[in-house]
Amino acid sequence: MNDNITLILHHGGRFTPRANDGKVEYIGREFDVWEDISADCMNAFILYDLVKACKKYSNIGDRFWLIDKDSNFNHGLRSCTIDGDILHLEGCF
Repeated sequence: MNDNITLILHHGGRFTPRANDGKVEYIGREFDVWEDISADCMNAFILYDLVKACKKYSNIGDRFWLIDKDSNFNHGLRSCTIDGDILHLEGCF
């Protein structure tokens, strides 16, 4: 069984609810893609380092993941800051 994931990291922008239906939209600048990431090895420290590597960010703010692109703004975003958050993320694959 392959427990590897593709991680798409959007950065330099912001999440906002669409006016017509409230679904989450990312108004952003850039994204980076990492393929074949082991879900078993992912943790908050690795995610933090990946974010920093995108543009050599020196200060990292909040990190979120989107449950489903069709989710609404209030229910679709989840924190992705500590290892416990990462465990919830892995449960969705």
